[in-house]
Amino acid sequence: MRILYVYFHSFEDMPYHVREWVEAAIGSGIEVVVVTSVSEEFLDSIGWTGRVEVRQVEYPGSGFVNNLKLSRRFAAAVAEELGKGEYDLVYERFSTVSPAVAKAVSARGVPHCVEINGIIENELKLSGASWARRAWFVRAQRAVFAEGVCVVAVTERIKEWIVERYGVPEKRVAAFSNGVNPERFKPMPKVDSRRRFGISEDGFVLGFLGSLYPWCGLDRLVEAASMMSEEERGGIFFMVGGGQEPMKSDLERLASEKGVSEIFLFSGRIPWCDAAEYISCFDVAVSLKLPAGGMSFSPLKLYAYMACSKPVLAADTLGMEDLKPRDVGLFLPPSLSPAEIADGIRVFRAMSDDERDGMGLRARRLSEERYSWKSIVEGTLKWFAEVSA
Repeated sequence: MRILYVYFHSFEDMPYHVREWVEAAIGSGIEVVVVTSVSEEFLDSIGWTGRVEVRQVEYPGSGFVNNLKLSRRFAAAVAEELGKGEYDLVYERFSTVSPAVAKAVSARGVPHCVEINGIIENELKLSGASWARRAWFVRAQRAVFAEGVCVVAVTERIKEWIVERYGVPEKRVAAFSNGVNPERFKPMPKVDSRRRFGISEDGFVLGFLGSLYPWCGLDRLVEAASMMSEEERGGIFFMVGGGQEPMKSDLERLASEKGVSEIFLFSGRIPWCDAAEYISCFDVAVSLKLPAGGMSFSPLKLYAYMACSKPVLAADTLGMEDLKPRDVGLFLPPSLSPAEIADGIRVFRAMSDDERDGMGLRARRLSEERYSWKSIVEGTLKWFAEVSA
C-alpha cells in the first residue's frame, strides 16, 4: 500500500500524533510519502532525515492571508505528487483553513481520508475567535466533506457531530482514538528522572504534560491547590509544556495571586524525546479537559501517562467512556470544580504506593493492548479498505 500523508498546518512543528501515525504505518510495511511545510531542520531534529520520504512546501508565514496562500501551495504539491505515480490513499491531517487539497485530490480520483481531532467550532469559540472566523471554518469543512471524503474521528461524539452537523453518510465516518507508542513511552526509574530535573526525590508530585490551552482546566487546578492545606498538598505541582501564550504566563500569575507559586513548577516547552522521562517524575498525572460546548477528546497525554504506568486524575468528559471501568485512575464529575479537584488529589494522597502503582500497571497493560499506534493505524486502514471496496 502507498499513502500520501498530508500535514497542512501553520504550526512551526509537527504534532506528536502525526509523527507516530506515519512511523507506525512505515513500521507496518506501508510506503508513506509526507507532504508538509514543516522545516527540514525540525524534521532532522526528530530523526526523519533519510528515514521518511518528505515533499516540502514553502511556508509563507503566519496570518489568515498567508494560510490561504499556503493552502494553494499544498494543493499544487499534492496534485504534482499524485501525477508522478500511483497512490492508494491520500490521508490528510485535516486543516480547516481551505478545501483546496480536497478538491485537488477529488479531481484526480484518488481515495481521500481526512482525520478530525476535535469539534473546531467549539474550540474556536473557547479560544475567543470572532463569529466571522468561525463561520469561515464551517464553510471550509462543509466544502471538504462535499468532496466525498472518508472521515476518521478520534471519538464517537466527534463522529456523531460530523454525521449530524454536516450530513456525511455514517458509513463513511469511523471513530479511532489517538494512541501511544509504548516503546517510546514506558516506565523509567522515578528517582533518576527526578534527579535529572531537580525534583525532590521524596515528595508527592502531581504532574501535567502537554500544550497549554484554555480548555485544559489548569486554572482550576491552581484554585484547587490554594484550597488545600500545606500538609494535604504535601509536594509540588509540575506543569510540563508551554508555547501557548498567554496561558503559561496567566497560570504563573494566578499561582502567585493565590499564594501557591512556590509549589507550582512550570518547565516551559520540552523536547519530544524527553517527554517520557518527565512523566516518570510524577506520582499521579492529570488530564482535566473541560466539557464546554459538548467538546469530546481523545487526549494524547492520557495515553502517554498510561504507557508510563501512571495513575490518572482525569475529567469525566466525553471520550473517557472506555477508561472509567478499567480502574486506571480517578474520574472527576464533568463540572470539574476546584473543590472536586482538591478532593481527588486528597484521595490519591491517602492511597498507599501499592494502590497507586497497581492503577499504573493496569494503565500500562491497557495502553499496550488497545491504544498502541500500530494497532490504531492498522485498524484505520482495514476499515478504509472495507468502506472503499
